[in-house]
Amino acid sequence: KFLSDVKIALDNFNNSKIDDLYYKWSLVIWSFFENYLYTIAIPLWKKILLEKPWYKPILKIVWKSYFEIWDDENADKFLKSYFDIDPEDLWVIYLLWVTNLDLWNYILSNVFLNKALDKGYTPAINIRRRIIYNYYKLEDNKRMLSFLKDLVKKENDNIDKNDLAVVVYY
Repeated sequence: KFLSDVKIALDNFNNSKIDDLYYKWSLVIWSFFENYLYTIAIPLWKKILLEKPWYKPILKIVWKSYFEIWDDENADKFLKSYFDIDPEDLWVIYLLWVTNLDLWNYILSNVFLNKALDKGYTPAINIRRRIIYNYYKLEDNKRMLSFLKDLVKKENDNIDKNDLAVVVYY
């Protein structure tokens, strides 16, 4: 499959009516990414980013590549580079909690979770649950209880028995 994907990418490279060389090379590099060859794709993507550091789709792909190989520090770095360019991208705001959670940075994780809530990420109940978890990990019982109370008030229709069990326990 990999070789056929590379052949298709090279054919697209040669037959593309778009003259942008970076776009054409992205087609070829994408075949490595699609075939889970992240360690080959990453340095190639980064070469394009040297010339076009604002190229958002590639920043997302590099983030995803690092994330897939469990390199959370670099994943976080590239996601933050994207966020610096587009701080309104709800998907990126949401994913920044993931990288910060993986790096055990629960405070920064909550900063991004709260931003996602403020910007209307849905389902909000999932965000609230994750914020509660982070406060639990931080051993900040006061804030954890405050968010548990908030969860019960704001998510009354969506709350399940596990949420209620946690509320009763605390």
